[in-house]
Amino acid sequence: MYCKTFMTTIKNLIRSAVFWLAFVVFAVITIYGASEGFYIGDNAPDMVLKYNDFVECVTNSIVAKLLMYSAPIFTVITVVLILHRDYGDSFFEIEKAAGISLFRYLTGRLTALIVVNFVVLFFMNMLCLHYYVITRGGVDGMSVSSYLWESTIRLLRVDIFVGMPCILLYIGLTYCVGSIFKNGIPAAIVSMGYAIAFYASYLMFRRRIADVYFEYLSPIPKKLRGFFQWYDTDRFEMGLEHYQTSLFDVTLCIGFLVGVGILLAVISFLRTRKRTV
Repeated sequence: MYCKTFMTTIKNLIRSAVFWLAFVVFAVITIYGASEGFYIGDNAPDMVLKYNDFVECVTNSIVAKLLMYSAPIFTVITVVLILHRDYGDSFFEIEKAAGISLFRYLTGRLTALIVVNFVVLFFMNMLCLHYYVITRGGVDGMSVSSYLWESTIRLLRVDIFVGMPCILLYIGLTYCVGSIFKNGIPAAIVSMGYAIAFYASYLMFRRRIADVYFEYLSPIPKKLRGFFQWYDTDRFEMGLEHYQTSLFDVTLCIGFLVGVGILLAVISFLRTRKRTV
């Protein structure tokens, strides 16, 4: 039953015109963000992209260009699409009458959403970084093969450890609100509202809000992204000192985001259990 629910969820997403429209818009925003660049002077015709600039751009790509608002909003849309089908086509009621395992049903739904959103996030992060690097003439001193190998490893690392906890938070929040109200519209309002509020507060109020929120409890904790900024380079120790972060801080940040996501999933489970045939 788990596999059936998993595959059905993925099929419902990829057959949706709204999903592909959101995907195209996400890609356009990503390319536009990459074309804008990451720091002053990187659009100059004589700009030379150094290795250390490339390493820094890997994290900037996912944090500054994707996770601030575009990736969370895309994630919310995918969850809302599934919630709409879930409460609109009576699929659950039919399966429940046949003796479905609620745990397998819910984990199948959530796992499919996690897989699809991770794949899309990784693709968009590659698109953003590669478009940026190509339009700047490549990385100085790096061959194409070494660039592709190292960029893939670094992208996977930040997508897994920085991107996925953020995505899990939004998946859990959206699905939970949808389960409570038995409707995807309130879920979209709450989750998109939170994503927009975070983005606005980061731009305008981050110096007025307690540091502990942006450093540990926000969807993109500063301590978490700072740890991976210079990971596996000779600047790593300098980066730890600059961001005042450590492996313990990383564990706290990931534990909080994943823990909240799991808690929201448990609430969704309890609410879904009360659904009647």
